[in-house]
Amino acid sequence: MCDLLSTSEKIGNTKLVQPHKVRRRDYLLQYDCPKKKKKEGKKGDANGSTTVAEADDSDSEVSLTLVADDQPYGNDVWIFDSGASFHLCPHKEYFTTYEQIDGGNITMANSVVCKVVAIGSIKIRTHDGVFGTLNDVRHVPQMTKNLISLSTFDSKGFNFKGEGGVMHIMKGSKVVLTTLKRGNLYILKGSIVTGSANTASSEIPTEYMTKLWHMRLVHMRERGMQILSKRDFLSAIK
Repeated sequence: MCDLLSTSEKIGNTKLVQPHKVRRRDYLLQYDCPKKKKKEGKKGDANGSTTVAEADDSDSEVSLTLVADDQPYGNDVWIFDSGASFHLCPHKEYFTTYEQIDGGNITMANSVVCKVVAIGSIKIRTHDGVFGTLNDVRHVPQMTKNLISLSTFDSKGFNFKGEGGVMHIMKGSKVVLTTLKRGNLYILKGSIVTGSANTASSEIPTEYMTKLWHMRLVHMRERGMQILSKRDFLSAIK
């Protein structure tokens, strides 16, 4: 299986991505793989978990997360995460193919352990109307956000090109997916197809962003406001 299919191309099998650190990431995930524990024995942590992302609190005053914490909106948002080893989704209804597995556990930053119960495919409609399929997605019911693994794309030979708050996922010269920067996160520009006519949008409404920025900025010091202004983050509330 591959991670993204167009109508004319197919990419090779999934590879396990080596863990690495990510700066200012809003998730800290650990993937607890039963097969890996049996093979490696006492290597790694005492509980057999493998750390795939670590958080860094530097510049925390302007490291504002729009969708990664417990907000009333955001369950349909797809976050591109360079620290996640796999694509992760809590919504069973999003899957077009579905196979139950004993996929081990994922440990969140708050130490909550989430079980991987299945693997399958999810159909994507990009912002320009092209359909593709995200394969090998892990179903993790206890999660609250959808994650797309950038490291999985990287292992399959995809390239990333970004500027001006927009990042493209590319295969050669072809743009496969487009993402928009929101705070420190990149969000899928497109939607998930859940039926013949139904889609779950992954874009953040302007009115929600405006409300959230106002809530976040109430207690921010002047220095933080100046930094945000220089980085053009405050345009969302104009």
